[in-house]
Amino acid sequence: MATVFDYLKWRGDLSFAQDPLNPVDGLIFCALSYIPFVGQAAETPNEPIALRDAAADFLSLDDYESRVRAKNDAMMLRAAAETARFGGCKMVLYRDQFAPEEETQFAAMTFLLPDDTAFVAFRGTDRSLVGWKEDFNMAFQEAVPAQLLAQDYVREAAAEYVMPLRLGGPCHGVRSGGDPGLQAPPLPHRWPLQGRESGGFCRRKKHAGHSAADSGGLQQ
Repeated sequence: MATVFDYLKWRGDLSFAQDPLNPVDGLIFCALSYIPFVGQAAETPNEPIALRDAAADFLSLDDYESRVRAKNDAMMLRAAAETARFGGCKMVLYRDQFAPEEETQFAAMTFLLPDDTAFVAFRGTDRSLVGWKEDFNMAFQEAVPAQLLAQDYVREAAAEYVMPLRLGGPCHGVRSGGDPGLQAPPLPHRWPLQGRESGGFCRRKKHAGHSAADSGGLQQ
């Protein structure tokens, strides 16, 4: 069975101008959001760093293998950074918050693509006790703190970058970031969403113009 590593070898030499972003690219960006780029990726919008540079910095750390959730994450980072397709993408607005007392974890980053669009990648819950509690809380709460943080993050990205925004990641992030049902502001330059996993069981009123994140792929 082919994997994302095969895809990087097969399409890694093509720029986004030659071959527009597709669901596999979105999957790779979202997987990269699990890399703890603390100290490598800038939190501010005026200090973008190319993925290849952030990867070189991160992979030069003596303990980088102990920082990633799985060996494949580091392998994907190295493989993506070495391609013409991903290596030059700029990373900005890196966020990584972990608050056990609030049963909250939130991480996201924005990739600026050469085709003048942006991809906002949300990280999902991890295997920690806090992550487990957050997943449980989504079953009966209309909005957990991480979902509200996702909304604030999309507002910030939309204000900084007046360009088409693509949102990707697990539904508790991507769905909240673009869900008018949680009072997110309308974003005229937001593209349809790409999401996976469940967004919870609570019912909310439907709002006109609401794009569902459970599309199973990136919609153009």
